[in-house]
Amino acid sequence: MPFNTEKYTESPYLKGSDLEEGERLTVTIKSAEEATFPQSGDTVPILGFLELEKQLTLNRTRITKLVELFGPDTEDWLGKKISLYPVDVNYQGKITQGVAIAAPPKKSKGGQQPEVEFERPAKKKQEDDDEENPF
Repeated sequence: MPFNTEKYTESPYLKGSDLEEGERLTVTIKSAEEATFPQSGDTVPILGFLELEKQLTLNRTRITKLVELFGPDTEDWLGKKISLYPVDVNYQGKITQGVAIAAPPKKSKGGQQPEVEFERPAKKKQEDDDEENPF
C-alpha cells in the first residue's frame, strides 16, 4: 500500500524556505515552551501558533526580539501577534533561509477603530434641602 513520504520527511519546525520571499506572515502565539530533540538531546525553546501547524524554534536573536516586544515573561507572549518573514542567514558557513520575527504591521488609519473612552458616572452628592440651591 502506498504512503505519503512527506509525513516522514517533513520537519515539524518552521524554516525560512516555508515562507515566500517578501512575505510577512502575521501569526498569533499559542504556546511558548521548551522541547527536547530526541537525536541530539538538546532542549530548545519553541513557539506554537494558532494559524500554523509548524512550530518555530527560538534562538538568541528571536528571543531577544520577543523580549523587546512583549517582555521577559513568556506567559505574556501568549495571544500576542507577531510577523514572521524569511531572511538570509549564515549557518555553518552556508547562506540559507532563516525566519525573523517582527512586530505585526500597524493597521492603516482607515482600518483602525477609534479608541473609545467610557466615562464613569459621577457619584451622586446628597442634595441639601437648601431652597436657594436650584440644583
